[in-house]
Amino acid sequence: MLKRQICYRIFCIAVIISVITFSGCKEPTSNSGAPKLTASPKPVEDNDAKTKAVQLYVDAMMLRDLQRWDNAIMKLNNAIEISPDFSLAYSFKGDIHQLNKQYKISADSYEKATKIDPWSFQNFANLGKVSQIIKDYQRAVKAYVSACELKTDDFEVHLGAGRCYYELEDYELAFDYGQRAKEIKADKGQADVLIGDIYSARSETFSANQQVNQAKSVLVDATTAYKRALEAEGNKPQIMVALAVTHTKYALLLQNEKERKANFSFAEELLNSALKKEPHNTKAYNTLGSVQLYLHNNLDAAFDCYTKAAGIEEKNWTTQKGLGVVYMLKYMDAREIAIEQKTLAKLDDALKQKAFKCWDVSLALNPDQPELRNIYGGFKGE
Repeated sequence: MLKRQICYRIFCIAVIISVITFSGCKEPTSNSGAPKLTASPKPVEDNDAKTKAVQLYVDAMMLRDLQRWDNAIMKLNNAIEISPDFSLAYSFKGDIHQLNKQYKISADSYEKATKIDPWSFQNFANLGKVSQIIKDYQRAVKAYVSACELKTDDFEVHLGAGRCYYELEDYELAFDYGQRAKEIKADKGQADVLIGDIYSARSETFSANQQVNQAKSVLVDATTAYKRALEAEGNKPQIMVALAVTHTKYALLLQNEKERKANFSFAEELLNSALKKEPHNTKAYNTLGSVQLYLHNNLDAAFDCYTKAAGIEEKNWTTQKGLGVVYMLKYMDAREIAIEQKTLAKLDDALKQKAFKCWDVSLALNPDQPELRNIYGGFKGE
């Protein structure tokens, strides 16, 4: 066993030294074909330092295999101190920090590796991945785009670039990278999910500008994309919920009551199926709460949905907004009864105050809700 470890160590050192020695840019030649003069050989002590750095790197590999993460990082830091341009050591640090979900430190390590070795596809891909996880989309998209330039047929980095551009609300570039990902692997549903998300997001812009026909058109495109994704990926809850949201948005734009109900009913069916597969899906409960209000006018059922969503993720602006709406509708119902019975002076406004409290939380989580602010202001002014 010891002999095997020693052989493994020697082999690793030999491989890494060859990488360090022979990687790098080829020296250009002049027009005459004569080779350009190269620098004189580096001093022997520099080579000794590199050898020592590589030995530390191999030690870190063995420590990584033993899951002795801190010791491995210590070895890599020592290797970098000896050989500051040792890009493999930075890459390895990034890998270890990523394994331990230390994504910010991991991203810093990968970024350093890309600066030393700008031709390393994997370093850019990993930098994009960990930056996306921590929602640093600007940093992520820059890394992904560099990775796409280095490897034009890689599905994951093109999809990653598209998703990050989507999060940055640059839907044109998001669509371009999503389409390219789809071209690379047409059988992968993730690209269609992204394309569906882009169409769905664009519909909101059209709706806000009262461009109903354009909004309906892109929602049809979104529905088509999500259905393709379901065919490719199977009935995944994430895709089912996205398709349900699209049908809900489409229903709200329709004038024909029969068509509205048909779209809401289809959305309800999808959401119930998704929740059977994934009972802790906040978005599914929130959307189902909206369907209960619009399709059935069932305040208790809607309240149950939003309450379940809050139990999963309390600090969700959509959930708090929905809860506030239900509280306010219940208050309005109570107010109408009080007016009919001529007992308005005795009406308890506890439900109204609960609505305000939920809306305060929702607006704190997401201030960009002009419609909610207008509604809130109207009730406050009563």
